[in-house]
Amino acid sequence: MNTNSIITKGESESVIVVNDDVNGPPVIQEFFSKLNINIEKNRWTCCCNICSLSVTDTYRTTSNFLKHIKTKHRLAFDEWKNSTNNKRQQLLTNSLIRNLIINMSLPLSIVDNESFMNFMLDIDPKYKMINRRDITRSFLPIMYKKCIKKLQDICNRSKYVSLTLDIWSDRRMRSYFGITLHTIIDDQHKTYVLSFERLKGKHSGDKLAAEFDRVIQMYNLKDKLVRIVT
Repeated sequence: MNTNSIITKGESESVIVVNDDVNGPPVIQEFFSKLNINIEKNRWTCCCNICSLSVTDTYRTTSNFLKHIKTKHRLAFDEWKNSTNNKRQQLLTNSLIRNLIINMSLPLSIVDNESFMNFMLDIDPKYKMINRRDITRSFLPIMYKKCIKKLQDICNRSKYVSLTLDIWSDRRMRSYFGITLHTIIDDQHKTYVLSFERLKGKHSGDKLAAEFDRVIQMYNLKDKLVRIVT
């Protein structure tokens, strides 16, 4: 129940009336208000926000509230149900990509694994598994843009910054060029990776300078840069 609710008791001290919006089960939160709880009779009553009809049910159950919305306001119920399912689908998909594929570096092929599919169905039987094409062409680009926007906001908040530039190779001797930002925000030292690019061919100064200039412009760091460490 909302902590800001105005609660009053009747003469028998068995009736609780909540005068503001209801903070209860989802169907009540979405479609009802003016909650009245009769503790003595173990009943609660709400007013439908669409037709203003009062609906009563056994306390802490919602079957009558659901029945009312389904039968009297079917279109509103269907729209709400689809919206709820889409939110759940989006939440699980984003979590899968962010936590498993990005943070844990699991392969994209995990979404094709039958055991993993069964695991996701155990979590939510209505979940529709995404495919690798959608991950690479839709979800990852969107997340990347959001990440860039957050980094740009951080750079805008920073008064002074320093950068670390480094080149290294993996086990296959493929070379990479990385640029790391160091700054102080709210009296705390912060470090962020601004760029991590594969270097193909010779490591010419022109290539490194071009990538460095691109990062400086992307994050508007020209007038904030005080030191470079290589």
